[in-house]
Amino acid sequence: MRQVATLIDGNPLLPLAGRLARVRADSGLNQAQFADRLGFPKRTYLGWERAETEPPIGLLRAMRREFGIDPDWLLSGPGDVPRLHVSEVDWERLQGLQEQIREHAYKIGLELSCRQLLDLARAVFEEEPGAEEKALKQMKRALKALSTGDL
Repeated sequence: MRQVATLIDGNPLLPLAGRLARVRADSGLNQAQFADRLGFPKRTYLGWERAETEPPIGLLRAMRREFGIDPDWLLSGPGDVPRLHVSEVDWERLQGLQEQIREHAYKIGLELSCRQLLDLARAVFEEEPGAEEKALKQMKRALKALSTGDL
């Protein structure tokens, strides 16, 4: 019984769990949808929202990427009103990458949705600037393999 009281009263994961639940509620998604959007299994996410398990560092990146949440706020607050992550984004660079991927996909006869184009461009965009060219080449090779079925 003492262990249960310690988990309830002294659990250091409770504030983080509460902030996760708040962002999920504000997003209008249920737990399964929220977990899926973050790229984690529902069962894993439930452990975090219930303050039963400690989430991995990758959750911070996923929360910033998918919901624009400041990782510092998620970890330590203050308060329970979500604080957005504010950063300088080179929108022209991101748009340029997206256009390059769109053109390449068109040339090889692959039709991608807007979401797919954005996700692919973001994957290249998040690479270090010096590795962008290599990442873009790899992306193009992968798209070509998809279009020809050579996976």
